[in-house]
Amino acid sequence: MNQVIERPSRVAARRTVGFVAVVCITAFVAAASSALCMRVGVPVWGMFAGWIVFVTGGGGAKPGLAALGSAVLGLILGLGGGAAIVGVTPSLGNMTVPVVVFIIVALAMLGQRVPLLNSVICYFIGMTVYFASGLSPVIATVATLGSAIAIGTLSGLLAATLGRLVEAAPTASAR
Repeated sequence: MNQVIERPSRVAARRTVGFVAVVCITAFVAAASSALCMRVGVPVWGMFAGWIVFVTGGGGAKPGLAALGSAVLGLILGLGGGAAIVGVTPSLGNMTVPVVVFIIVALAMLGQRVPLLNSVICYFIGMTVYFASGLSPVIATVATLGSAIAIGTLSGLLAATLGRLVEAAPTASAR
């Protein structure tokens, strides 16, 4: 009878230790990634956006990279929209933003038809990152923000992979 009572508590303890280890690993990866972002001069908040991209992609290597591609395409759409707003405002006035938003959202929605790079959510994340950045619509902006998103996506992959390894590892009492 004691074994029946002890067994669930050992399982619960193992789960708790595994959960705490995964939390610590994830926090460490996030901290290291933020330091990397600061070192290379990209916004740390962009890294977190990249982590969201990874999670929305499904949490694996292949879908995570496809989600990253969708986010970068969204970033490019946002940059194109920003450039269009600057260029077309003298002609369209107050209608510029609604017209440009219509066009880039329609293009993002059409992204559903692009093989592999079909995550509309990630297109929107990329567009949001561009517009939230307040940066100029120049190619260097894509490099800066795309790097931050890529660091976050790869950080998510690293944390998820290490977390799965920890959860799969046998504990000392199970050996």
